[in-house]
Amino acid sequence: MSTTAPTPIRECDRMACHSTPDPQVLVIGAGIAGLTAAFVLQQRGVSVRVLESTARVGGRMTTDLVGGRVIDRGAQFLSTGYPMLSSLVRRLGLSSEWVRTTPWTAVVREGRVIRFRYDDPLSSLWSGLLRPQEIWTLARQSLSALSTVRRPINDYGRWSDVDVTDAASWYDQQFGPWMTEYLVEPMLQGFYFQTPEETSCALPRAIAGFLTQGAQTSTLRGGIGRLPSALAQHLDVCLNQTVLAIEPQRNSVAIETQDGWIQAGRVILAIPAPQALQLLRSTSEAERLLLSTTYSSTLNLSLGLDGGWRPPDSLNDVYGLLIPRLERRRIAAVAFEKAKDPARTPNGHLVNVMVDGRSGAEMIAWDETRVLQEILQELDRWLPGASRAVEFHRLYRWERAEPRSPVGRANAIAHYRAVASTDQRLLLAGDYMSMPFTEGAAESGRWAAHRVLSYLGHDFG
Repeated sequence: MSTTAPTPIRECDRMACHSTPDPQVLVIGAGIAGLTAAFVLQQRGVSVRVLESTARVGGRMTTDLVGGRVIDRGAQFLSTGYPMLSSLVRRLGLSSEWVRTTPWTAVVREGRVIRFRYDDPLSSLWSGLLRPQEIWTLARQSLSALSTVRRPINDYGRWSDVDVTDAASWYDQQFGPWMTEYLVEPMLQGFYFQTPEETSCALPRAIAGFLTQGAQTSTLRGGIGRLPSALAQHLDVCLNQTVLAIEPQRNSVAIETQDGWIQAGRVILAIPAPQALQLLRSTSEAERLLLSTTYSSTLNLSLGLDGGWRPPDSLNDVYGLLIPRLERRRIAAVAFEKAKDPARTPNGHLVNVMVDGRSGAEMIAWDETRVLQEILQELDRWLPGASRAVEFHRLYRWERAEPRSPVGRANAIAHYRAVASTDQRLLLAGDYMSMPFTEGAAESGRWAAHRVLSYLGHDFG
């Protein structure tokens, strides 16, 4: 099939949100968490409406089509090991559009790009990434370190008992600094733009266990944004609706928008924590712990390169290149879209470049020309000649790229879910309410929807 951008959602009549009957549940935020929550409720016959402050659905899970090339603006991939999103893909009839990426990845060590297969744990052993003594230590310690592999990858609250120390301390002690610097740190910065010192060991331990289960990185033809767009087609979504305040009342919740007030029986608040905190005039202690979550920042620079440029041999068929802090200046990760899905860039190449969290916070306000010069200068070190082959570029600034996962966040989630009563009028959802990626966000939306369904007497198993 031809590669197309996601179908835009028709903007509803703004006043229609106020003239139609009040819904049983109002979902605020049309990212994957809010859309999943609304879809679960709608499929059970609950009347639900979604309010979104911007002109498109998907949040950080959105896609652009530029010059015939498909660009994922924020979230970059799915996985065959994501149970929630895999289920939604099947239910929405998108299974035929599911594409598995190449399994090859690469990490820089001592100036050398070293490639290996992420789906083959033994691959990193023979690739040259690890030294003989490091391989022995890894083998000796892995059995105990991976004892938690069977826990769910999408429910961060289930990892609360290992949410006890930061990742740098735990991996340094269990394996050695080499593990932190060349395996853990590149992953945390390349995916979440955060350091191992500021991140709980629960997050990389969960991901390490997940990778041992054979899940494969995947995407959708036409872009990752097709999934939230397909969800929204089944829902009552009102775009460009700014919520100003939320006031839980005795038997309902009052929501103030720029066009007036809406009443709903219940509200699922599925927006980033800092924005959610601004809307709530009172919060419980359990809510405050989570609403204080801060976010890391990054820039995603998408570069269209002409057909005459070729990647170095060490990066042939590699989807993702991770650059550790010992080796980089600003660039944490580079993704090659031909290896992700060849149909995304039928002519030439498409490369996505992401900077680390420190650089993201510093560069977020830079003008575009300065950003481009800074990144291209460093990129030429790993992709010789790339700066001379640029046909077009798109720069995406993500001030709130990923929720931080310091020690204590998994415990805060577990506590919130334990004390949240089934008759609670307002429930929190979003990536800060579970694992800090698309699958976790979707799981948090399902959890909130199930709490509502429990109160309404639905038996959902």
